[in-house]
Amino acid sequence: MKNTPALFLSAKDSLSLEHTSKKKETRQRRLLRDRLATPGEEYLPRGRYILNARSLFPQSKDYISKSPKELVALASELAARAGKLVAKYSTSSSPNHGEDEEWISFLQLSGELRFVHLSNDIPLSFWLNVYHVMVCHAGLLFGAPARSVHFARHFGTLCYECAGDVFSLAELEHCIIRNALPRPRLLLSDTKLLGSSALDLLRIASATSTKTASSYSFALNNTNPMLGLALNPGGDANSCPVVPIYNDEHIDTQISAVITAVLANTKLRGSFLILPRKCAWHSIPFHHLKGQLPPDIQLALASNNFQDDVDIHGPGDSSSATDGFRLKYLPFDYQCHPPRILEHELALAELCAYTNTTTTKKQKS
Repeated sequence: MKNTPALFLSAKDSLSLEHTSKKKETRQRRLLRDRLATPGEEYLPRGRYILNARSLFPQSKDYISKSPKELVALASELAARAGKLVAKYSTSSSPNHGEDEEWISFLQLSGELRFVHLSNDIPLSFWLNVYHVMVCHAGLLFGAPARSVHFARHFGTLCYECAGDVFSLAELEHCIIRNALPRPRLLLSDTKLLGSSALDLLRIASATSTKTASSYSFALNNTNPMLGLALNPGGDANSCPVVPIYNDEHIDTQISAVITAVLANTKLRGSFLILPRKCAWHSIPFHHLKGQLPPDIQLALASNNFQDDVDIHGPGDSSSATDGFRLKYLPFDYQCHPPRILEHELALAELCAYTNTTTTKKQKS
Protein backbone atom coordinates (compact mmCIF):
# COMPACT_ATOMS: atom_id res chain seq x y z
CA MET A 1 0.00 0.00 0.00
CA LYS A 2 2.91 2.30 0.68
CA ASN A 3 3.92 2.68 -2.97
CA THR A 4 0.45 2.30 -4.52
CA PRO A 5 -0.88 5.39 -6.39
CA ALA A 6 -3.81 7.00 -4.56
CA LEU A 7 -6.07 6.40 -7.59
CA PHE A 8 -5.84 2.63 -7.11
CA LEU A 9 -6.25 2.49 -3.31
CA SER A 10 -9.27 0.64 -1.97
CA ALA A 11 -11.72 2.42 0.33
CA LYS A 12 -10.28 0.50 3.29
CA ASP A 13 -6.71 1.46 2.37
CA SER A 14 -7.72 5.10 1.92
CA LEU A 15 -9.25 5.21 5.40
CA SER A 16 -6.12 3.57 6.83
CA LEU A 17 -3.87 6.10 5.11
CA GLU A 18 -6.01 9.01 6.33
CA HIS A 19 -5.95 7.64 9.89
CA THR A 20 -2.14 7.29 9.76
CA SER A 21 -1.76 10.84 8.49
CA LYS A 22 -3.99 12.25 11.25
CA LYS A 23 -2.16 10.20 13.86
CA LYS A 24 1.18 11.56 12.66
CA GLU A 25 -0.15 15.12 12.66
CA THR A 26 -1.52 14.68 16.18
CA ARG A 27 1.83 13.36 17.37
CA GLN A 28 3.67 16.32 15.82
CA ARG A 29 1.30 18.75 17.52
CA ARG A 30 1.79 16.98 20.84
CA LEU A 31 5.57 17.15 20.48
CA LEU A 32 5.36 20.85 19.64
CA ARG A 33 3.11 21.50 22.63
CA ASP A 34 5.43 19.59 24.96
CA ARG A 35 8.41 21.44 23.57
CA LEU A 36 6.79 24.81 24.26
CA ALA A 37 5.58 23.72 27.69
CA THR A 38 8.94 22.38 28.91
CA PRO A 39 11.71 24.15 26.96
CA GLY A 40 14.28 23.34 29.64
CA GLU A 41 14.03 19.65 28.74
CA GLU A 42 12.78 19.55 25.18
CA TYR A 43 15.49 21.73 23.65
CA LEU A 44 18.17 19.16 24.37
CA PRO A 45 17.89 16.70 21.48
CA ARG A 46 16.95 19.25 18.82
CA GLY A 47 19.42 21.35 16.84
CA ARG A 48 21.62 24.21 17.97
CA TYR A 49 20.45 27.29 19.83
CA ILE A 50 22.14 30.69 19.58
CA LEU A 51 21.88 32.33 22.99
CA ASN A 52 23.05 35.85 22.08
CA ALA A 53 20.64 36.43 19.18
CA ARG A 54 18.24 38.86 20.85
CA SER A 55 18.79 41.51 18.15
CA LEU A 56 18.71 40.59 14.48
CA PHE A 57 20.68 43.67 13.44
CA PRO A 58 23.31 45.84 15.17
CA GLN A 59 21.98 48.93 16.91
CA SER A 60 25.04 50.93 15.86
CA LYS A 61 28.35 50.48 14.05
CA ASP A 62 30.53 51.59 16.96
CA TYR A 63 31.60 48.10 17.99
CA ILE A 64 32.11 46.49 14.57
CA SER A 65 35.71 47.74 14.25
CA LYS A 66 36.83 47.28 17.85
CA SER A 67 40.53 46.82 18.55
CA PRO A 68 41.73 43.67 20.37
CA LYS A 69 42.02 45.72 23.58
CA GLU A 70 38.44 46.93 23.21
CA LEU A 71 37.24 43.38 22.53
CA VAL A 72 38.89 42.19 25.75
CA ALA A 73 37.11 45.01 27.58
CA LEU A 74 33.79 43.93 26.02
CA ALA A 75 34.27 40.31 27.12
CA SER A 76 35.34 41.46 30.60
CA GLU A 77 32.19 43.57 30.95
CA LEU A 78 30.06 40.63 29.84
CA ALA A 79 31.78 38.39 32.39
CA ALA A 80 31.17 40.93 35.17
CA ARG A 81 27.47 41.18 34.28
CA ALA A 82 27.11 37.40 34.00
CA GLY A 83 28.70 37.00 37.43
CA LYS A 84 26.24 39.47 38.97
CA LEU A 85 23.27 37.70 37.36
CA VAL A 86 24.43 34.29 38.62
CA ALA A 87 24.78 35.68 42.15
CA LYS A 88 21.39 37.34 41.89
CA TYR A 89 19.42 34.37 40.59
CA SER A 90 21.16 31.81 42.78
CA THR A 91 19.21 33.26 45.71
CA SER A 92 15.96 33.86 43.80
CA SER A 93 13.23 31.25 44.07
CA SER A 94 11.36 32.37 40.95
CA PRO A 95 13.48 34.52 38.60
CA ASN A 96 11.63 36.50 35.95
CA HIS A 97 14.14 37.23 33.19
CA GLY A 98 11.62 39.07 31.03
CA GLU A 99 11.18 41.92 33.52
CA ASP A 100 14.79 42.20 34.67
CA GLU A 101 16.57 45.23 33.19
CA GLU A 102 19.99 43.81 34.12
CA TRP A 103 19.20 40.60 32.26
CA ILE A 104 17.93 42.46 29.17
CA SER A 105 21.00 44.70 29.21
CA PHE A 106 23.24 41.62 29.40
CA LEU A 107 21.47 40.04 26.42
CA GLN A 108 21.82 43.25 24.42
CA LEU A 109 25.54 43.49 25.19
CA SER A 110 26.19 39.82 24.37
CA GLY A 111 24.60 40.43 20.97
CA GLU A 112 27.42 42.82 20.10
CA LEU A 113 29.73 39.82 19.75
CA ARG A 114 27.80 38.77 16.65
CA PHE A 115 29.02 41.70 14.56
CA VAL A 116 32.61 42.27 15.69
CA HIS A 117 35.64 41.43 13.55
CA LEU A 118 38.08 38.88 14.99
CA SER A 119 41.60 38.02 13.93
CA ASN A 120 43.95 35.28 15.08
CA ASP A 121 45.78 37.69 17.43
CA ILE A 122 42.86 38.04 19.85
CA PRO A 123 44.24 37.49 23.40
CA LEU A 124 43.50 34.35 25.39
CA SER A 125 41.78 36.43 28.07
CA PHE A 126 39.00 37.33 25.61
CA TRP A 127 38.18 33.68 24.90
CA LEU A 128 38.37 32.57 28.53
CA ASN A 129 35.88 35.27 29.48
CA VAL A 130 33.55 34.42 26.57
CA TYR A 131 33.64 30.73 27.57
CA HIS A 132 32.56 31.44 31.14
CA VAL A 133 29.96 33.96 29.97
CA MET A 134 28.45 31.21 27.81
CA VAL A 135 28.48 28.74 30.71
CA CYS A 136 26.65 31.26 32.91
CA HIS A 137 24.23 32.28 30.14
CA ALA A 138 23.30 28.64 29.48
CA GLY A 139 22.91 27.92 33.19
CA LEU A 140 20.73 30.98 33.77
CA LEU A 141 18.38 29.99 30.95
CA PHE A 142 18.20 26.22 31.32
CA GLY A 143 19.69 25.41 34.71
CA ALA A 144 22.06 22.53 35.35
CA PRO A 145 21.86 19.47 33.08
CA ALA A 146 19.14 17.25 34.55
CA ARG A 147 21.20 14.06 34.20
CA SER A 148 24.67 13.09 33.11
CA VAL A 149 23.37 12.15 29.65
CA HIS A 150 22.28 15.78 29.14
CA PHE A 151 25.74 17.17 29.86
CA ALA A 152 27.06 16.54 26.34
CA ARG A 153 23.93 17.90 24.70
CA HIS A 154 24.09 20.97 26.93
CA PHE A 155 27.63 21.74 25.74
CA GLY A 156 27.05 20.67 22.15
CA THR A 157 23.82 22.52 21.33
CA LEU A 158 23.98 25.85 23.20
CA CYS A 159 25.91 28.34 21.07
CA TYR A 160 27.06 31.91 20.65
CA GLU A 161 27.45 33.78 17.40
CA CYS A 162 30.69 35.71 17.25
CA ALA A 163 32.18 37.55 14.28
CA GLY A 164 29.57 36.01 12.00
CA ASP A 165 30.42 32.43 13.02
CA VAL A 166 28.59 30.11 15.39
CA PHE A 167 30.20 27.80 17.96
CA SER A 168 28.93 25.71 20.84
CA LEU A 169 30.59 25.54 24.24
CA ALA A 170 32.30 22.31 23.18
CA GLU A 171 33.57 23.87 19.96
CA LEU A 172 34.81 26.96 21.78
CA GLU A 173 36.77 24.80 24.20
CA HIS A 174 38.22 22.22 21.84
CA CYS A 175 38.34 23.92 18.43
CA ILE A 176 39.26 27.46 19.45
CA ILE A 177 40.81 27.70 22.94
CA ARG A 178 42.40 24.22 23.01
CA ASN A 179 42.78 24.07 19.24
CA ALA A 180 46.46 23.08 19.33
CA LEU A 181 46.01 20.47 22.09
CA PRO A 182 44.81 16.84 21.93
CA ARG A 183 41.10 16.12 22.05
CA PRO A 184 39.83 14.80 25.42
CA ARG A 185 39.81 11.11 26.28
CA LEU A 186 37.36 9.26 28.52
CA LEU A 187 38.05 6.65 31.16
CA LEU A 188 36.41 3.26 31.51
CA SER A 189 34.48 4.52 34.54
CA ASP A 190 33.06 7.35 32.41
CA THR A 191 31.60 4.80 30.01
CA LYS A 192 30.00 2.91 32.91
CA LEU A 193 28.51 6.12 34.28
CA LEU A 194 27.17 7.51 31.02
CA GLY A 195 26.26 4.42 29.04
CA SER A 196 27.22 3.75 25.43
CA SER A 197 24.68 6.08 23.80
CA ALA A 198 25.56 8.97 26.09
CA LEU A 199 29.24 8.27 25.56
CA ASP A 200 28.74 8.75 21.83
CA LEU A 201 27.00 12.06 22.53
CA LEU A 202 29.86 13.19 24.75
CA ARG A 203 32.40 12.31 22.08
CA ILE A 204 30.39 14.20 19.47
CA ALA A 205 29.99 17.24 21.71
CA SER A 206 33.51 17.50 23.09
CA ALA A 207 35.97 15.46 21.05
CA THR A 208 34.65 15.38 17.50
CA SER A 209 32.52 18.48 17.42
CA THR A 210 30.65 19.50 14.30
CA LYS A 211 33.41 21.79 13.05
CA THR A 212 37.08 21.06 12.67
CA ALA A 213 39.69 23.33 14.18
CA SER A 214 40.61 24.71 10.76
CA SER A 215 37.05 26.03 10.37
CA TYR A 216 37.83 28.91 12.72
CA SER A 217 40.29 31.47 11.41
CA PHE A 218 40.63 32.93 14.91
CA ALA A 219 41.50 29.62 16.64
CA LEU A 220 44.35 29.87 19.16
CA ASN A 221 47.69 28.09 18.97
CA ASN A 222 48.27 27.84 22.72
CA THR A 223 50.01 24.54 23.53
CA ASN A 224 49.90 24.76 27.34
CA PRO A 225 48.46 21.36 28.38
CA MET A 226 47.26 22.87 31.69
CA LEU A 227 44.87 25.20 29.88
CA GLY A 228 41.97 22.75 30.21
CA LEU A 229 42.05 23.12 34.01
CA ALA A 230 41.47 26.88 33.70
CA LEU A 231 38.11 26.27 32.00
CA ASN A 232 35.27 25.82 34.47
CA PRO A 233 32.20 24.12 32.91
CA GLY A 234 30.35 24.50 36.20
CA GLY A 235 30.85 23.84 39.87
CA ASP A 236 30.51 20.44 41.51
CA ALA A 237 31.80 19.01 44.78
CA ASN A 238 35.27 18.40 43.31
CA SER A 239 35.60 21.65 41.35
CA CYS A 240 36.68 25.15 42.31
CA PRO A 241 33.50 27.30 42.14
CA VAL A 242 35.29 30.63 41.45
CA VAL A 243 36.44 32.11 38.13
CA PRO A 244 38.29 35.44 37.76
CA ILE A 245 37.51 38.00 35.09
CA TYR A 246 40.61 37.41 32.99
CA ASN A 247 42.75 40.32 31.81
CA ASP A 248 46.00 40.49 29.86
CA GLU A 249 47.97 42.09 32.70
CA HIS A 250 47.36 39.32 35.25
CA ILE A 251 46.34 36.33 33.13
CA ASP A 252 49.33 34.14 34.05
CA THR A 253 48.76 34.75 37.77
CA GLN A 254 45.03 34.14 37.37
CA ILE A 255 45.41 30.86 35.48
CA SER A 256 48.01 29.64 37.98
CA ALA A 257 45.69 30.46 40.91
CA VAL A 258 42.77 28.63 39.29
CA ILE A 259 44.86 25.54 38.51
CA THR A 260 46.29 25.48 42.05
CA ALA A 261 42.75 25.64 43.45
CA VAL A 262 41.57 22.84 41.16
CA LEU A 263 44.52 20.61 42.10
CA ALA A 264 43.97 21.32 45.81
CA ASN A 265 41.47 18.47 45.67
CA THR A 266 44.28 15.98 44.93
CA LYS A 267 44.43 13.27 47.58
CA LEU A 268 46.73 10.50 48.72
CA ARG A 269 44.90 7.38 49.88
CA GLY A 270 47.28 4.57 50.67
CA SER A 271 49.08 3.75 47.43
CA PHE A 272 46.69 5.84 45.28
CA LEU A 273 47.27 9.39 44.11
CA ILE A 274 43.75 10.70 43.32
CA LEU A 275 43.61 13.59 40.84
CA PRO A 276 40.75 15.69 39.41
CA ARG A 277 39.13 13.83 36.53
CA LYS A 278 39.88 16.57 34.01
CA CYS A 279 43.58 15.70 34.32
CA ALA A 280 42.78 12.37 32.68
CA TRP A 281 40.34 13.79 30.14
CA HIS A 282 43.00 16.16 28.81
CA SER A 283 45.90 13.69 29.20
CA ILE A 284 48.01 16.27 31.05
CA PRO A 285 51.63 15.09 31.49
CA PHE A 286 52.39 14.61 35.17
CA HIS A 287 55.51 16.80 35.16
CA HIS A 288 53.25 19.76 34.28
CA LEU A 289 50.99 19.01 37.24
CA LYS A 290 53.61 18.22 39.86
CA GLY A 291 54.73 21.79 40.59
CA GLN A 292 51.18 22.96 41.35
CA LEU A 293 50.06 20.08 43.55
CA PRO A 294 49.52 20.83 47.27
CA PRO A 295 52.84 21.01 49.20
CA ASP A 296 52.06 17.95 51.34
CA ILE A 297 51.39 15.89 48.20
CA GLN A 298 54.62 17.10 46.58
CA LEU A 299 56.57 16.17 49.73
CA ALA A 300 55.06 12.69 49.82
CA LEU A 301 55.81 12.13 46.15
CA ALA A 302 59.38 13.36 46.51
CA SER A 303 60.02 11.05 49.45
CA ASN A 304 58.79 8.10 47.38
CA ASN A 305 60.67 9.04 44.17
CA PHE A 306 57.47 9.30 42.13
CA GLN A 307 58.42 9.46 38.44
CA ASP A 308 57.53 12.61 36.49
CA ASP A 309 57.02 10.79 33.19
CA VAL A 310 54.18 8.57 34.43
CA ASP A 311 51.38 8.08 31.89
CA ILE A 312 48.49 10.00 33.42
CA HIS A 313 45.92 8.21 31.26
CA GLY A 314 46.46 4.55 31.96
CA PRO A 315 44.10 1.64 31.33
CA GLY A 316 40.78 1.63 33.16
CA ASP A 317 40.63 4.10 36.01
CA SER A 318 44.26 4.18 37.07
CA SER A 319 47.70 3.99 35.53
CA SER A 320 50.20 1.20 35.98
CA ALA A 321 51.95 1.07 39.32
CA THR A 322 54.86 3.51 39.59
CA ASP A 323 57.21 3.32 42.57
CA GLY A 324 54.48 2.28 44.96
CA PHE A 325 51.78 4.67 43.69
CA ARG A 326 48.88 4.31 41.29
CA LEU A 327 46.83 7.11 39.74
CA LYS A 328 43.09 7.37 40.21
CA TYR A 329 40.62 10.15 39.48
CA LEU A 330 37.91 11.91 41.44
CA PRO A 331 34.31 11.54 40.22
CA PHE A 332 32.72 14.39 38.28
CA ASP A 333 29.16 15.53 38.94
CA TYR A 334 27.69 16.31 35.52
CA GLN A 335 24.77 18.22 37.09
CA CYS A 336 26.99 21.25 37.47
CA HIS A 337 25.92 24.85 38.09
CA PRO A 338 27.42 28.11 36.74
CA PRO A 339 30.61 29.24 38.50
CA ARG A 340 30.93 32.50 40.39
CA ILE A 341 32.72 35.12 38.28
CA LEU A 342 34.59 37.72 40.35
CA GLU A 343 36.87 40.71 39.79
CA HIS A 344 40.62 40.04 39.79
CA GLU A 345 41.61 40.81 43.39
CA LEU A 346 38.47 39.35 44.94
CA ALA A 347 38.79 36.22 42.81
CA LEU A 348 42.43 35.67 43.82
CA ALA A 349 41.49 36.06 47.49
CA GLU A 350 38.64 33.55 47.12
CA LEU A 351 40.83 31.11 45.19
CA CYS A 352 43.52 31.29 47.88
CA ALA A 353 40.92 30.76 50.61
CA TYR A 354 39.42 27.82 48.72
CA THR A 355 42.86 26.24 48.31
CA ASN A 356 43.71 26.63 52.00
CA THR A 357 40.30 25.39 53.17
CA THR A 358 40.42 22.34 50.90
CA THR A 359 43.95 21.47 52.03
CA THR A 360 42.98 21.82 55.71
CA LYS A 361 39.92 19.58 55.30
CA LYS A 362 42.04 16.87 53.67
CA GLN A 363 44.60 16.99 56.46
CA LYS A 364 41.87 16.62 59.12
CA SER A 365 40.29 13.69 57.32
